[in-house]
Amino acid sequence: MDFDVDAVIFDNDGTLVDSRAGIVRAWLAWAEEHGVAPEKLLGHDGRSSSEIVRILLGEGDLAAAHAPPDHQPRDRRG
Repeated sequence: MDFDVDAVIFDNDGTLVDSRAGIVRAWLAWAEEHGVAPEKLLGHDGRSSSEIVRILLGEGDLAAAHAPPDHQPRDRRG
């Protein structure tokens, strides 16, 4: 599929679309799958997903660091 465009806008900070609800749902699903209490997800603002996973699961489970993004594309509720 080809697109003929003059520009592309990336909304990485939620200025155009508020994606917080989808992100919260993705993290809550991940936490449930990994046996992490939801309240443990609080207080990690500014950290990368990989860093948060290392903090919550420990250094030994680095493969799980890629789990949160796998949830979000299936969630189309916004």
